Amino acid sequence: MGAREIAAALTKGADIVVTGRVADPALAVGSIAAHFGWDLGDDDRIAAATMAGHLLECGAQVTGGYFADPGFKDVNGLEAIGFPICEVSPDGSLVLTKPEGTGGCVDERIVKEQLLYEIHDPSAYLTPDVVLDLSSVEVREVGRDRVRVFGAKGKPRPVISGAARAGSPLTSTISATASSGAGTILGPQP
Repeated sequence: MGAREIAAALTKGADIVVTGRVADPALAVGSIAAHFGWDLGDDDRIAAATMAGHLLECGAQVTGGYFADPGFKDVNGLEAIGFPICEVSPDGSLVLTKPEGTGGCVDERIVKEQLLYEIHDPSAYLTPDVVLDLSSVEVREVGRDRVRVFGAKGKPRPVISGAARAGSPLTSTISATASSGAGTILGPQP
């Protein structure tokens, strides 16, 4: 499930939206689209919101938690790491930051690393809302713990995403391990 239902609920006045399983970026996409009144068919704006959601979906990873490698890539204050804040503009550009006085950091290296985290094809990240193209994205530090990210492009959302129905041309093989929570989707199948 994508952002469509989340945006609709917020537009109708909901203060809280409880969902089943949705795509990770959809939480941000639905909120951003509802806030700005964006049409979910505006592929470039929805791509920008998807990029914001992708950067936020793992919390403190984008404020240095995943980036940290003591002795090689030091990040101060991990014991009090701040969670990310994403300031989204009506044009779809965004500034990633964190609360002042918290640990961790937000810089160009960290944002680039998180931008590519779990992305198989940076020019075609499939989500239920849009196909996100990150190939033209620019990342620039604009202040201490402030990084501007812009240039996301979108293509129409896929007809089917996730696991397809058996017998369809996009039937996928899914394997998962309960102990790690990891999963793999392989496809299309002949």
